[in-house]
Amino acid sequence: MKKIFYTLFAFTLFQFSGFSQEGWFLQNPELTTNTLQSLNFINENFGWVVGDGGVIFKTENGGDSWVAQVSGIDDDLLDVYFVDENLGFTVGKNGKCLKTIDGGLNWSLQNIGTEGHSIFFINQNIGFIVGTAGKIYKTTNGGSNWVSKNSGVNSSLNSVFFLNETTGFVVGLFGLILKTTNGGENWVVLPNGPTENLYSVHFADENVGYASGNLGRILKTTDGGANWNTIFTNTSNVLNSIFFVNQNTGWVAGNFGILKKTTNGGMTWIDQNGFFSEPNSHIMYIDFIDENTGYITGSFGKVCQTLNGGNDWIIKASNVTTAHYMMYNL
Repeated sequence: MKKIFYTLFAFTLFQFSGFSQEGWFLQNPELTTNTLQSLNFINENFGWVVGDGGVIFKTENGGDSWVAQVSGIDDDLLDVYFVDENLGFTVGKNGKCLKTIDGGLNWSLQNIGTEGHSIFFINQNIGFIVGTAGKIYKTTNGGSNWVSKNSGVNSSLNSVFFLNETTGFVVGLFGLILKTTNGGENWVVLPNGPTENLYSVHFADENVGYASGNLGRILKTTDGGANWNTIFTNTSNVLNSIFFVNQNTGWVAGNFGILKKTTNGGMTWIDQNGFFSEPNSHIMYIDFIDENTGYITGSFGKVCQTLNGGNDWIIKASNVTTAHYMMYNL
């Protein structure tokens, strides 16, 4: 077995002192210059962000400070999902899938054979990965093995969401929406009308779900995906990520810093300032713990937090000191 030793290094990043304004507050603006593609918080304290160049960062204090973790790869990481404080996964380009059982202190490399765009776990054992060329993979043993499932399509799949062990949804290019009711063994293409690419899907319950994508498109279903209606958001920007905490309250975020909130199930949307105002600054992912506490991430290594549903924001301060030493088994 080949062992690669990564050298010990440390660095300290200086951040701003906090001040209060309206909206969101920026966490660690100098964390990295890489685009951060995804984040996942399991509670108000523990969270991870991943991004281009194989970067992984972890916080144990709700984003006040972040520690860099060694992925062992330089491939872009596109999504991350943690089941609990210890068990987590991240997927990305060139078929890379990483697993940790100690909160990210060590990551083991798996190759799933296709670019992974999205990962979702139902519990410690059952999880799904979707990616290019219609590929869907399922594990029933906590990621020790991944088994390919037939999606019936060849288009790129961008986001996966499961309600329980049996019912799940996937969205992809050309307006593609898939549904399974038997744990991913079979998938049915759902009619929705529009053919714009879809990048994110999220369900509030077994009936009400949302998907977002190109040209500011949001689709909504109130009957478990049998029918989808278009919601207009007064933007033509790509909407990369959508998240709902219940049937009515949700957020959507996307390119050029677009960030919107609804409290009436998508009938109306209110613009929010998510601190992504620079040219070509995009919000790639949004995640909420509850109606008040949420996070967004994207271009220029930014991670922003709100503590009251996006109504107020502060720029927080911290020094980030990281140290690495890792023995990586191949």
